[in-house]
Amino acid sequence: MALAHPQSCESVHTGLDLFSVPPTQTAVQEGMFVEYHPLATLAPGAPIEFAISGATSEYLDLSNTYLHVRAKITKADGTNLEADSPVAPVNYWMHSLFSQVDISLNDTLVTNSENTYPYRAYIEATLNYGREAKKSHLTSAMYYRDSSNHLDDTAGDDNWGLKVRREQTMRSREADMMGRLHADIMHQERYMMNGVDVKIRLIPSKNIFHLMSPDPFQGFRSVITHASLFVRKVKLNPAVSLAHAKALEKGTAKYPLKRVVVKTFSIPTGNHSAVQDNLFLSQTPNRLVIGLVDSAAFNGQASRNPYHFKTQGLSFLSLYLDGKQIPGKPLTPNFEQHQYVRSFFSLMTSTGVANKDAGSYMELRDFELGYAIYSFDLSPSLLDGDQFELVKSGALRLELKFNQALPAPVMVIVYGEMDSMIEIDRSRQVLTDFAL
Repeated sequence: MALAHPQSCESVHTGLDLFSVPPTQTAVQEGMFVEYHPLATLAPGAPIEFAISGATSEYLDLSNTYLHVRAKITKADGTNLEADSPVAPVNYWMHSLFSQVDISLNDTLVTNSENTYPYRAYIEATLNYGREAKKSHLTSAMYYRDSSNHLDDTAGDDNWGLKVRREQTMRSREADMMGRLHADIMHQERYMMNGVDVKIRLIPSKNIFHLMSPDPFQGFRSVITHASLFVRKVKLNPAVSLAHAKALEKGTAKYPLKRVVVKTFSIPTGNHSAVQDNLFLSQTPNRLVIGLVDSAAFNGQASRNPYHFKTQGLSFLSLYLDGKQIPGKPLTPNFEQHQYVRSFFSLMTSTGVANKDAGSYMELRDFELGYAIYSFDLSPSLLDGDQFELVKSGALRLELKFNQALPAPVMVIVYGEMDSMIEIDRSRQVLTDFAL
């Protein structure tokens, strides 16, 4: 036998590695979950605030910190629902309950203060997780996928997801929900140092946004009966803590993250096209996600699903960065002829599931039946790996065309993801490289 190539070196099968021993983790000596309760008593429509003091020796594992919420639906007068009351929560109800989530580190705001949190949460859950996740742990936050072509159904059993959510909340039964907040600092795995106070503020959304009913005038409302935060704390080996203190004398602790900004703009009734200049001014996103929903649903209308991403008769979609068209050939779906595979495949490639044994639990036909979400990977390397991409800035323009005049106002949801960094110095001053 001979080597396959002269430059190929010899290797040994791992099954013959009989004398090595796995390494032992010694940096983290203890870990525990600590439950935090809101600073004030829960009240209808009032923000829910948590404060986690950093005046301890423990570090915080924010990527394994979870919100626990119990909520129920009642009639307008606060009495319990009947068995046949025509109301149910929208999808991903735990996150849809809140329009905005603000997180501060030592009183420095590190989240984007916009009332688009439900869309960020829904887009990330829908695109970043596959069938197994949506059938398992995402259901703890009441994610039950709406049936294609039935997203606006408010009665009957054609919409499977709505049917399940209705069953779990009928007769004002309390829904018990838990999950991780969709926030940049929660999606990175580095431990937060001691000496950093973390404050989280949850602002409730409108009842007519997160509840669906065929009769919007009955005034159903949701009531949050419990909220708590389970924070993962870790106790370090004293030698590691000492090494960190010495390193902070020479530099800052660094927390690289993917920063997400969700913007919106409206297109009036009767328009055949729309152009939005300067989508992002300071930094061009590495990934861009675009979806169109009815303005009525976005602003809150109980008979409309806020997550119904309709085709709206779109026939042309293109981005321009400093005048250069992205992609080189614009997306030109023809939904009347069911020809939109490039738009669907662009979504698959930009989310990293194409050419892999993975997926987002979305079929091609779903795209035109309520899941028309367009996505573009604007990075040079197609987001290959965890490295930062070169920072680009310029005039980013979005152009949309429709095959007929819009019959009703449309809201365009624009989700941008870009590389960012949070740094903390020895005095625990928090520094960011972005403007909120």
